[in-house]
Amino acid sequence: MRFFKSLKGRLMAMIAIAVIVTGSVVLVFSYFVTRSFFRDEVFLSVESVVSRTKREVQTVVSNSKDAAESVSTNIQLFENVGLYLTNPENPEIVQYIDGVLAESVLKFPEFDNIYVAGNEGTIISATSNPGPGKATTGKKAPEEALRVVNQDRVWADFGVEDGKTYISMATPIRLPDTGVITGLTLCTGFTPGIDRILSDTSGFGATGETTISRLSGSYVKTLLPLGEEGNVLADRLLYIGTDYDLPSVRAARGETGEAEMDIPDAGKEVAAYDFLPEAGWGVSASVSSAEAFSHLGRLRNIDLAVILVLLFGGILFSFVVARSFAKPIEELQRGVKLLASGRLNARVTINDGLEVSELADEFNTMASQLDEVYGTLENKVRERTRELQEANERLKELDDLKSEFVSIASHELRSPMASMKMGISTVAKELVGPLNEEQKMMLAIAEKNMDRLTKLTTDLLDLTKIETNQLDLDVGEHDLIELARDVVEANEAQACHQGLDLRVISPDIVSPDGRIEAICDYDRIYGVLQNLISNSLVFTEKGSIVVSIEKIDNTAGICVEDTGEGIPAEHIPGIFEKFSKAHFETRSEKRGAGLGLAIGRGIVEAHGGKIFVESELGKGSKFCFIIPLRGKNEREEVNTDS
Repeated sequence: MRFFKSLKGRLMAMIAIAVIVTGSVVLVFSYFVTRSFFRDEVFLSVESVVSRTKREVQTVVSNSKDAAESVSTNIQLFENVGLYLTNPENPEIVQYIDGVLAESVLKFPEFDNIYVAGNEGTIISATSNPGPGKATTGKKAPEEALRVVNQDRVWADFGVEDGKTYISMATPIRLPDTGVITGLTLCTGFTPGIDRILSDTSGFGATGETTISRLSGSYVKTLLPLGEEGNVLADRLLYIGTDYDLPSVRAARGETGEAEMDIPDAGKEVAAYDFLPEAGWGVSASVSSAEAFSHLGRLRNIDLAVILVLLFGGILFSFVVARSFAKPIEELQRGVKLLASGRLNARVTINDGLEVSELADEFNTMASQLDEVYGTLENKVRERTRELQEANERLKELDDLKSEFVSIASHELRSPMASMKMGISTVAKELVGPLNEEQKMMLAIAEKNMDRLTKLTTDLLDLTKIETNQLDLDVGEHDLIELARDVVEANEAQACHQGLDLRVISPDIVSPDGRIEAICDYDRIYGVLQNLISNSLVFTEKGSIVVSIEKIDNTAGICVEDTGEGIPAEHIPGIFEKFSKAHFETRSEKRGAGLGLAIGRGIVEAHGGKIFVESELGKGSKFCFIIPLRGKNEREEVNTDS
């Protein structure tokens, strides 16, 4: 596989494919064109046999039909048949009919037997050639012949007796004045012409076969040549229900056409079929597909042999061409590898092709320039590295100074702010004298802002401790469900005032006594949860705030989910950074300093946990944090997907 990913492999594959595919397409195209031509010729040959057979059979049938109609239109015959129907007991009438039939047999030597039957099918008289026949009164004419004749049509049948073919014709006997059918004549005679016609397979092939068939109720009667000499030896009945898709059956049903058909017990055959309406017979011819398309088989084998030659020849040719292209590229590749390994004095020499030689010269020039540049590059890198180290040290000093300043400032500000708050509170309570309403309002505003300033200094101090890894945790075993209830209880009044539903939920299956014991700093976790609930109260105008607690393996998950404004998607990645601007567009009275979530993340991570958020603008937010139950040192991997 690696070979075919290389330039040599791809060139070889492309050239080989071009040679093989082009040659194969030409050969396959020529094969199918020739195949189409041969198929048309084969079908035309089979159609010509069917047409020839149809003409010859039609001639034999027409001659027999004319002779049979001449017998049935004999004036003396239909007059005596009429007399017989009125007086069937008169033997003289039967004898007279016998005489008429004897004359007809002599007149029409193509018939060996002639029968006369009444319109109900009973045979009145019969004669054979030569000489008069024996009395056959009481026997019945074939029901099919009687039905067809009573419809004023000629009935024609064929069969085989003693290896010879015979034709039977039944024609109606009518009264001349009314045209009423009073009976029928049934003429039967051996016809060597049919034998000869069916045995003639000239221009047809050794497996060629010609068949005559006719429909008889649910069966198709067929006449076909059998034996090595093609003599007609027997007829055959085919049941349409199982043998419908045969050429002889299609022909007997009046269909015309040609097709390559899959014949049971014989394989594929090329067949043509046509219909002879005068007798109601079908004519079909078929020949084995293997014999008919034997030329195509030889042509196919030749094409396959040529394709194999193209395959191996194309591969060899493509290998030689690809090698001539790839050799200079491989030499250039060797030089590139040497250059990449640090040997900047590597050079290549290629004299195979103008373009590749120019590329080698450019490579050598580039290598020389790199060798020159590399001499000064290391000094510049060392100089820049030293400058970056010095800048990094200065930044670290500044960061330490910043943290120290914030810590000192927070400590120093807390004492005077506490004194100021106490003084404002004392005056606001009118301990030093009465106040008017305007003074009370101004003092209330000052006290509120003093609280905000105190919280800000506390947050800054906590944030500094978190950043310098100096956050102290007073850990102990605490019930997280009870902790959550304490926080919710402290904020219930505010939620009720805003018309919000604030509640705690926890699965009943957490533990038998309904507790989730965790080793943590109660006040710190309380502060994290308080901050999340406070944020939800600020940014939720209607709906609910739900605090959920769940035990997940050896961890506890605590979530605060509200139905508030939600957070824009572009602000979610930085929501836990200090001074986050996720709600920068909101009113100033709703915005805090942007330190609460950053401090919360630091506290959770100090416990060995993680905090994350899911939010959609306009549909609310869900803040969750996960902490280990046994403390930071014994925590397992936290799965934020939970």
